[in-house]
Amino acid sequence: MVLTVDIGNTKTAIAAWAGPAAVGVREAPTHEDRDWLAWVREGEHPVRRVAVASVVPAATARWLAVAEALGVEAFVLTGRNAPGLRVEVDEPDVVGPDRLANALGALDHAAGDWVTVGFGTATIIDVVRHDGRFLGGAIAPGAATALRALVARTARLPGVPLVPPARTIGRNTIEAMQAGAVLGHAALVDGLIARMEAELGLTLRGLGTGGLADRFLPLCQRVDTIDPLLTLRGLRRATELRE
Repeated sequence: MVLTVDIGNTKTAIAAWAGPAAVGVREAPTHEDRDWLAWVREGEHPVRRVAVASVVPAATARWLAVAEALGVEAFVLTGRNAPGLRVEVDEPDVVGPDRLANALGALDHAAGDWVTVGFGTATIIDVVRHDGRFLGGAIAPGAATALRALVARTARLPGVPLVPPARTIGRNTIEAMQAGAVLGHAALVDGLIARMEAELGLTLRGLGTGGLADRFLPLCQRVDTIDPLLTLRGLRRATELRE
């Protein structure tokens, strides 16, 4: 059993894998104090390896301690040790490991030229070629993050649900804000993917993930499907390629 852990700024997602099948998936706030060692030990199958993608160093240390207590190998994905990828960016060491895991997860779906879109605290759009070249991408404020910032920095704009309005041309303040925050964010994603394709001179397959992916899939013309376990799937692929 391989235990994969995706540690984000807001939440941590965990999945246990028996071969290509996820047999247990959990989520929890990243900074919540939980006894994850006890949870792992309650599982039906023994864990033989722990693989981590993390953007929160303190939380990484907690999971390394779990692996040590279990007496198993811990693998922390970075831009310098990503198996199956050639990280062709200026500073591989500082690339978010979740971005690399998403690229590996896309290649686990099928060989091809992919653009991955993570809809979370940030919206992260990255390109990985069929031969494993990770080319980098774009990072934008997530839709919810941007909307909260807008409300916090203005005196008269109210908080509104992050749902699409009935029309793009808002007839009131709420509709106008939703048009900008939701439809505008979908247009941002589609527009960036179109620009990436133009730069590369090729067509990319779009694959989304993250907490807001379900909400934006119907609105984004360039994201074909979603995989809620994309990052964790990529971590599993990384452990396989290391064997």
